[in-house]
Amino acid sequence: CFEQRTPVEPDERAVAFLQSQIGPEIEAVVGVGGGVINDLTKLLSFQHGIFSLYVCTAPSMDGIATNTSVLTQRGLKFTVATQAPRFIVADLDVLCNAPLRLIRAGIGDVLGKYSALSDWRIAHLITGEPLCENVWHLVEEALQVCVKNIDGCMRREKEAIGRLFESLALIGVAAAYVRVSRPGSGAEHLLGHFFEIYGQVHNRPFLSHGENVGYCSLIVEALRNRLAHEDPSRFAYRFDKAAWEADIRRLFPPLAEEIFRMQNAADTYANRCAAMIAAWQQIQPVLLRTPGVQAIGALLRRAGFDCSEFLDLYGEALIRDGIRHCNDLKVKHTLFQLLADTGLLAEYATQIEL
Repeated sequence: CFEQRTPVEPDERAVAFLQSQIGPEIEAVVGVGGGVINDLTKLLSFQHGIFSLYVCTAPSMDGIATNTSVLTQRGLKFTVATQAPRFIVADLDVLCNAPLRLIRAGIGDVLGKYSALSDWRIAHLITGEPLCENVWHLVEEALQVCVKNIDGCMRREKEAIGRLFESLALIGVAAAYVRVSRPGSGAEHLLGHFFEIYGQVHNRPFLSHGENVGYCSLIVEALRNRLAHEDPSRFAYRFDKAAWEADIRRLFPPLAEEIFRMQNAADTYANRCAAMIAAWQQIQPVLLRTPGVQAIGALLRRAGFDCSEFLDLYGEALIRDGIRHCNDLKVKHTLFQLLADTGLLAEYATQIEL
């Protein structure tokens, strides 16, 4: 057990503690708790070549059945290959009595798939990243099941909570099929991770992962909708490396050099504007396929999301910083990379209505 009152972070310290508790006589690892416990359980079982059993205590996240873990390493979040649990146990009475915020977090995590699926298809078009149509549609179906059961989940109805749990688990299975987080994670996750990493670095409070994803999916949808109606003649390379480095040092002082190494190695901010213009007729229809700001906002409100909570906690300045710089915290092609490549990221961050 982690005998602490503060949230457990899946970082080097937590991993070292668990490694100190395991010996050759251990035949399996049983994790009881939320997403962090599941991530650590999968990592430990993978490293020691034994199976794991996960007991889910809240329908709060979609990593239930994945064969990856999200870990904090050197202050940044990384998705690493592990192994899916051999067994997953979820008691509906326990799930229905979980804190309502955690049920809401699970809904928010699923609603983020509108964004994730759009990003996956665009990355496929632009970078040639593999896309499995069967998996794409499996996640889309799980998303629609969740949408149909939002009201019942908020009333803690067993059938609705069961459907939410199934959606979360199936999305994890889908990610395990393709061995990447793509089916369940896109720009909305990058922005959510920004606030989580910023909170850890500066000892500031932050929302749970699923809540962050829910709110961030609305912000990302507003950005996506604006870009979808953009005139590509406005696209231009606008990367100021000196200003970028100064901002990273301001926001993440202890992580700055690690971020520079990661992004420079990936050549993230090369001039790809001409390629964006050439591919625009393929990109635009994908951007237009998501439901829109009003529709996603209505779904979030049904799940109890109140945007004033998000704005009050983080503040307008930090949210705009997040839009500008969440893309720096991971190497992954999402809407934010698209905005950076079209030269519109800073403008959109400044002008978006919060």
